[in-house]
Amino acid sequence: MVLSRSGKCVAFLGSLLFLGFPLFGCFTEPVETEEVGSFAMDGTLVSNSCGDAALELMESFDFEAEIRANGSGYATWRTPGQSRTDGREVGDRFVFEIAEQRVISAEDPANGIPGCTLEQTEVIEVQVLGRSMDMEDGGIVDAGSDAGEDAGVSDAGTNSGELRAVGTSRVRIAPVAGSFCAPALLVNGGTFDDLPCDVEYALEGDAIASIFE
Repeated sequence: MVLSRSGKCVAFLGSLLFLGFPLFGCFTEPVETEEVGSFAMDGTLVSNSCGDAALELMESFDFEAEIRANGSGYATWRTPGQSRTDGREVGDRFVFEIAEQRVISAEDPANGIPGCTLEQTEVIEVQVLGRSMDMEDGGIVDAGSDAGEDAGVSDAGTNSGELRAVGTSRVRIAPVAGSFCAPALLVNGGTFDDLPCDVEYALEGDAIASIFE
């Protein structure tokens, strides 16, 4: 992710937690949405198969984020200081994705050696506990309301009307087709333990007052 102890991963690893680089670009016109919730989130590192030499990541960090939805499958993710990222609501989960490519080494045509370009794809998947979707009118309702109770939705341990967000942020870094990235591996003098490689953070947080007017 973005937060590293030494700063050396900042140059490559942007993140949906902090940077807006939306992959879902089909929603070009403004879409009317309602706020699902604003959350004070904590991120905890679960795994890093890229290796500490490549990505010296923070074990934990905190941030704030807002999720909005229109009740018809479209959703947005936004953190303070960043633009909106379009995503989607799939069942009871919200999914947001970004992709970015970075040239690690240039092609050497004289010696017939391809260059190395890495693509980073991040998927954030979040479930908001304590809410349900009223399918009849597309509106968003609390699980503690009559509509939520009639739908048989459990508030998963939250108090009635209280929201909580849980989920994951998964990042994959992989060479693009035609790239020669063997020199980027630690065994060859590079920094990556393996390619492709993955980073995963567990995310959780409680609802707070709206962070955007």
